[in-house]
Amino acid sequence: MTFDEQLMHLSRYIHRNPLTLQGVTLKILPQQSTSYADFLGLRKTEWLHPESILSYFSQTISNLSYQAFVNQVDGGNILHEVAIDLE
Repeated sequence: MTFDEQLMHLSRYIHRNPLTLQGVTLKILPQQSTSYADFLGLRKTEWLHPESILSYFSQTISNLSYQAFVNQVDGGNILHEVAIDLE
């Protein structure tokens, strides 16, 4: 696994972490007090710069987006489909 892949999975892990709370669903993730809403473009926090992570994902193809990656139970499938250079 390359550094870039590790970084993608770390970001995904951080944003999925609230799901470890019993009863939390994917639908409420953007409302959690995390940076996930910034990554989805729903909020703009001045000091946060998600562009470096988002640059690996498609902005136009929803099933190859960062949101799709986070929502997948196993995010590895998207990393192999996204047009990024992980090697």
